[in-house]
Amino acid sequence: MNEDGTKTRSGLFFDALRIIEHTQPKVAIAENVKNLTGKKFKEQFRVVLNSLEDAGYNNYWKILNAKDYEMPQNRERVFIVSIRKDIDSGIFIFPESVPLVKRLKDLLESDAHEKYYVKDMKKVKVLAQQLKNRESLKEDDDIES
Repeated sequence: MNEDGTKTRSGLFFDALRIIEHTQPKVAIAENVKNLTGKKFKEQFRVVLNSLEDAGYNNYWKILNAKDYEMPQNRERVFIVSIRKDIDSGIFIFPESVPLVKRLKDLLESDAHEKYYVKDMKKVKVLAQQLKNRESLKEDDDIES
């Protein structure tokens, strides 16, 4: 969303807010990229929290990492838990992290069907396209410098 709160291509929040305002659920949970809480998007994050508060919700937010909740993946996301003010007791806390005991290989199948493998020619095409994209980005950087 833009700084003035108008909708952009990633502004699904306002669609969700409209639904929340109409249905008034007891709890609404949202998750987004960690950077939403950073300097660059500070104003947009403020709009999100203020909009939910104006809709009648107390908000609790925290950056959580999947690896801290038994998922072998380093993926940080911001979670916003919004509880309707008329029922919020003010004692909500995010769950404590738990030790990671599984590794990715523990979740993968050891005998996946051949149809799930990428064919050699497809690999070559994908790698060639990635290389082309990198070169294009490097040229763009060189032009801007």
